[in-house]
Amino acid sequence: MIEEPFVFLGVLVISLIISSFIKSDLSGILKPIALRLCLIGVIFHELAHYLMSLVVGKMPDSFNIKWESKKDQFKGPYGWITLEKPPIKAT
Repeated sequence: MIEEPFVFLGVLVISLIISSFIKSDLSGILKPIALRLCLIGVIFHELAHYLMSLVVGKMPDSFNIKWESKKDQFKGPYGWITLEKPPIKAT
């Protein structure tokens, strides 16, 4: 119980270090490896969103993971889920 804030802080620090490393020009050959590790993290992160939406009673409509952003040409994994829209009640 007391270790939870330390685990959160550790994960936050590691993710910030990896993020800044990926965006730097010094990453070289390690950049593809770091991006693949981030992809694994994104998959688990979005899966957690998907499962929690089921737990709270919302039906997920789609589960998406992309590798490259079309807006800013950032190469790296990102993802999202969309929830199905509730029916509109006529009053």
